[in-house]
Order: sequence, then structure tokens, then C-alpha cells
Amino acid sequence: MHIEYLSTEFVLFIHMVVIDEEFCEYGNQFKYDEEMRGIKDINLFKSALLEPKQTFENKDLYPDIISKAACYLRSFSMNHPFFDGNKRTALISAMAFLEMNGYKITGNNEELYQLTKKVVENKMSVEQIIDKIKPYIRISKYSKLKLLFTIFNKKK
Repeated sequence: MHIEYLSTEFVLFIHMVVIDEEFCEYGNQFKYDEEMRGIKDINLFKSALLEPKQTFENKDLYPDIISKAACYLRSFSMNHPFFDGNKRTALISAMAFLEMNGYKITGNNEELYQLTKKVVENKMSVEQIIDKIKPYIRISKYSKLKLLFTIFNKKK
């Protein structure tokens, strides 16, 4: 099975969108007037980006799409590679990854935001995150993000 992974450019695009003042409201959450944009620590960013691809003795540490999505959610939210918007970027990145690979997350913004907050507050493991997000995941044959992802990942 071919897996579409998130690219550096695509995650940066997601981050810039979620940090944008028009987008950054989640349910009853609030927007910040002076949010800093961009990567704060490139090593933490690369670690979060590459973690779902990790192997040990030629076996994937995260063997399926849902575990890889949970890994993205945990890594980007807990590593704090960005100045701000880490949880939002983590959630949307995990959602985009799932959609690019034939799944989608259902649920309202507030539920998903609270889930992401709990990931950080409770320092959840990938296995714990999988248990929490599974009820929200559905198979989807239609991907709105596939074309956008393809544009970002064109081979130069």
C-alpha cells in the first residue's frame, strides 16, 4: 500500500493557514493579535515530520495510517516546533494526512480541539491517541486535499 506522507512545504502551508487571523478561532477558543509565525526549532520540526516513517529492524514503528496520523498529532503538538499554533497545526496536519490516504476525521471543531489539548496536557502516547481518535475516523473516497498536496509535492 502506498502511503502519502506530509511534506515540509505542506505542513508549513498548513501552519500559515491555521495561524492566519481569519482561521484561528476554534469554537469558543480565541485568536491572538500578535501570533508569531514559523518554525521555532527546525530539529523539533524535522523530528515531528519524520517520526511516522520510523522503522526498527525494517518494520514500521507505526504500521498503519491511523497510528501514523496519531503520531503526527502527538509529535507536532508536543514537540512545539512552531512559535505558536502547534496544536492547531498538529490537528490539521493529522486530518490532512488521513484525508490524503483515504480517511477523514468527523467531529466538530470544539471536540477535536479539546482532544488535541488533552494530547498535550496528558502527554498521551500514540496508542492512547489512537483509542481517542478512532471513533472520529471514517473511510473516505473523496479527498479535497489530494490536488493541493500534489501541487506542493511536484518533483522539481
